[in-house]
Amino acid sequence: MARGKWKRQPCKGTPEDVRQHVTSCKTEDCACHSAGHRLPSLQEKCQLISPEVLEALQEAPAETLAKAQDLLGVSWLNYEFQGEPQRMLLGCSVCSGDKGVQFTTQQAAAANKLSRHGSGPEHVRNVCKLLGYEVPTKETAAVRWPGAEVVLQVFRQLQGDTTDRFVEGVSAEKKTSRIEWCIVEATREQWRESLRNAVSISLLRDERHKRVLLRFRAVDKTLQVTNGVLGQLKGDYSSTALGLTAATLRVIREFATPGLARPGMKGEELQLEVDESLVQHIRECVLSTTIDAAGNEVAAVQDSAAPLEVHCQHLAEGETLFPNHKLIVRDRAHGTRRVLERPWRADPFLDAVMTSLITGSSSVTQLIEHSFDFKQWFSEASKASMTRAVATPFRNLRSALHRYESLVTPLSRFVLDLEAVLAVATRMVGERAGTNAAHCAEAFLDAMDSEVLLTAALLADAGDEALQLIRWMDQDENVVDAARANIQVKKFLDSIRLLFNEGRVLAIKGHTQCMLTWLSSPHVLAYNSKVKALEVQPLVQLQVWAALAEETVKAEFPEFEAVAAMRVLNVCDPWPSLDALSSSDSENIPPDACTDLERLAQSFDCNFAALKVEWMDFRGRARWHAVKSGCTNICAWKKAIDESQEQCWERRETAARHPCQHLNVVLCGYASTCISDSALERSFSQAAAKIPASARHLHPQKESLRMSFLALKEDDVRSRMEVVANLWKQHFGSSRQGAFDRIDQGRAKPTKAATEDRECYREFIKARRKNVAESASVCDGDAWLESHQKELEFNRDKRKKRKFEALFAGALLEDEMDLTLGWTWAADPCSAQICLTDLSGVHSDGVPTSAIWAAAMQGAWVMSPAWALGGDYTGPALKFLPPLRTKRFLWISPDLAESAVAVCDVLRRCASTAGSKWIVVNDLEAWLEKKQDLTQKSNAAAAIAAVTTEEASMYSDVPHVFDLSGFFQFVCRLDKQKSRLALGLL
Repeated sequence: MARGKWKRQPCKGTPEDVRQHVTSCKTEDCACHSAGHRLPSLQEKCQLISPEVLEALQEAPAETLAKAQDLLGVSWLNYEFQGEPQRMLLGCSVCSGDKGVQFTTQQAAAANKLSRHGSGPEHVRNVCKLLGYEVPTKETAAVRWPGAEVVLQVFRQLQGDTTDRFVEGVSAEKKTSRIEWCIVEATREQWRESLRNAVSISLLRDERHKRVLLRFRAVDKTLQVTNGVLGQLKGDYSSTALGLTAATLRVIREFATPGLARPGMKGEELQLEVDESLVQHIRECVLSTTIDAAGNEVAAVQDSAAPLEVHCQHLAEGETLFPNHKLIVRDRAHGTRRVLERPWRADPFLDAVMTSLITGSSSVTQLIEHSFDFKQWFSEASKASMTRAVATPFRNLRSALHRYESLVTPLSRFVLDLEAVLAVATRMVGERAGTNAAHCAEAFLDAMDSEVLLTAALLADAGDEALQLIRWMDQDENVVDAARANIQVKKFLDSIRLLFNEGRVLAIKGHTQCMLTWLSSPHVLAYNSKVKALEVQPLVQLQVWAALAEETVKAEFPEFEAVAAMRVLNVCDPWPSLDALSSSDSENIPPDACTDLERLAQSFDCNFAALKVEWMDFRGRARWHAVKSGCTNICAWKKAIDESQEQCWERRETAARHPCQHLNVVLCGYASTCISDSALERSFSQAAAKIPASARHLHPQKESLRMSFLALKEDDVRSRMEVVANLWKQHFGSSRQGAFDRIDQGRAKPTKAATEDRECYREFIKARRKNVAESASVCDGDAWLESHQKELEFNRDKRKKRKFEALFAGALLEDEMDLTLGWTWAADPCSAQICLTDLSGVHSDGVPTSAIWAAAMQGAWVMSPAWALGGDYTGPALKFLPPLRTKRFLWISPDLAESAVAVCDVLRRCASTAGSKWIVVNDLEAWLEKKQDLTQKSNAAAAIAAVTTEEASMYSDVPHVFDLSGFFQFVCRLDKQKSRLALGLL
């Protein structure tokens, strides 16, 4: 037999066109390869009146059976040829009207696939329809859902990696996606119900990698708190203030659309209905928004609380997105990080110590961190170290540069095991001579002296104090309590004053004491034939750091904000002057508590006198519950109110004697306020690890679904298992059952036990903090440098800006509106930061007033007096970009100086202020020479001139010569991210 592939010949009875096609077809995967050579036999098997059809016709009338009798022997299988080169396509003559030609490939036209189609229920129903008979529907069998164990197993696997969609022995991609959707949709149903019942809602919003993520915190009238994820919008939005406002509304509407992103949906998305009543209720109940310090975020919150006078989808012109919005809450976790970072960097010596020891690319700690060999050397040296302050030997320094507070750990380990670090550095010099590492190690050893080492120890103690505050603010949203934040801040300030201003850091157990102990004995470093002795010298730099840290705290946690006033709702911690008062003694409330109550009443539109009486009436009972049960502030207040407000006959008189209408409004606002957006940060971090870059091509709604999925815990899924089952039965068919054995994984890692003379690392840190807690200024002029003064001015300026925001939010009391705000009626217009004046002339064909010129040149705010004084904050509020930061050479014509004295005076004064890069050129010839020189350097716009309208036509051939209207439009640009809306109406 000859070698080669055997070519099958068409059987007898094959139509001539099929025979010719089969013998000449060279197209791969053509249906003729599996069906063309035996088409007659296949048509004989594919009978129109099959046994399955006859079974369906058992109850059919006689005329239907007669039609079926006439069709006996007729095949439903037909064929046609399409394309060039031609392909043979097979189809069903009955079903092709709905689906077209179905069997188009070699695999699809296989005999088993044709047989399966002929016996399928859909084909049988279509044949019966052809005969004029409707098959009666039978009772469908109960849908089987995968089961609780399968759902939990899929949940655990997807929590590790959302792209791992194949669960061995349980589910593949399709089934896994359905289970994931059911879990999230069940959770969203509960979240939607909580939002329907909410009376106060707080939004948390953050943006990263062109994705904006929203979470919520909702409180109902019984003070029941619910935290959840509204969703995420990816890519298709603008990062401007208006864009974030529109994106927020889109996320809310998608959240209020049941069934969104269900697997298998094709054209059904258009049929899904948005729950408009839920959207409207959410908009009306949002009282606060938690954001970071980004300018576009702050402006977006202000825009969402003002009437939108520009186009925004799903909002009418002049409509407000959140009409009852009251508070802009800055993320306290970010603020506490700046308490550590900015004062350290403001001091040149402290910054140099941190760079040379920890953060610099040539520092020994970074060399150890990024080298497996050096890391092994350090581990060996730490085990052999005789002067290590703790029993725990360190395997590495953990000096990866994540965030600034992450540097506290490597600094602590550096101080506690300095011998190991020095051993590695000397080994680098000896064994890696001539390399960059050896040069860096030698420079490190040359720079080592007692001052640097003691400073590092002091920084480690200071960093640990700041780290405690950062970690408290960075906890879960249910733990971080706005009423207790001030106590944590005060504890931090008291600690750094005690340690550094009073000098107790030298006596209290900690890193400094360990370093002093190490330095108290002589140490000699020998390397490259050099010998160096270390001795102790006094330091004062940390007192400067403490002073700057205190100013940073004042800027990040201002006492005039409504969030700071919530400390009066703290009943978990003692307040002696209040605890001694009776519940009816509202007249003797301490003045600072009265101020906070008045601020809360003003912020939440309550009657101050009534709020004070109700707060004092219930505070004692709430304090009793907090002490007795150790519950949270919210829970304690809830128990106190529920006791007197129970709806029963015995309690009606009690409830009437103890009203709580105003207190309940404030408590709902307090309970919904979230001062930390760490939950958003954790969500983004989880997404980076569990939704890798290879899966970032997902549809935005599917990625939003996964972000909600990652926010869940196993207990959340267990509690909603019944809803998950109902959703599966409602939207999907029965699932195949799989068998598996549950395997519990994970064991606690053993820790290094303490020895008789040394405790382990964790016990050392706990003991240091305990000693500081149990121990119950003006800096030296030589230590206070220009960089410290700049940092001080920066924080004071930031505090002033936060005061503006408090004013806009209605939290600023009348006696706090002092001259430091810089209003134009109380200060020089050229130095004011808020200008209240008529906005006429800002548009393109007008000349603004001198007050607006002064504000625009300084980059200040400009708003109408009605905006700030009316209380409703309607209308535009403009923020200008400071033009004085761009270098300019200005010439003012004499005629303009005579006709517009006030404006020209403002221009000259602003150009001469400190920090200005403008230079006023009085001589026209000198200005023209400068103009020509700059034109040759392609920087003609740096030389500008202000002239009268008549002179502008004379100098029309000279670029950048403007009348006042054109000059204002060219030089003074709006900060579109911070400015309020309604700009188009100006």
